[in-house]
Amino acid sequence: MPSQDPGRTESQTKTRLNEVALNSFCNICDEWKISDSDRIKLAGCALYSTQSPLKNAKTQELPHETLERISHILGIYKSLHIIFINRDQANSWISRSNSDFNNKSALQVMLCEEVTGIIRVRSYLEALIT
Repeated sequence: MPSQDPGRTESQTKTRLNEVALNSFCNICDEWKISDSDRIKLAGCALYSTQSPLKNAKTQELPHETLERISHILGIYKSLHIIFINRDQANSWISRSNSDFNNKSALQVMLCEEVTGIIRVRSYLEALIT
């Protein structure tokens, strides 16, 4: 991955990407009121220590699959805020049962089906927008 900042090394760029991705992920999970154990499942790896949810992000590179999952979750968040004008309605949708998901919530789909479920929820929302 080439560095966009001539003064920044590739390693520094990856570290910054990890920090931004995890900060965004944590903020979204806070808005969605997702438990720490479910955050770990959504991200696909143990990102959290008991001291700080971002501790590992500053000391190790995130796996590609985790970055992919976070990217899809960012897309889900964006789609929800396009579909729903009301912020609370957008953020609570993720936990409400949905007949299109066999009366499961989008969160349940994402947790049970892992990456496939995350992509399924994102595709569902993007189809509503187009």
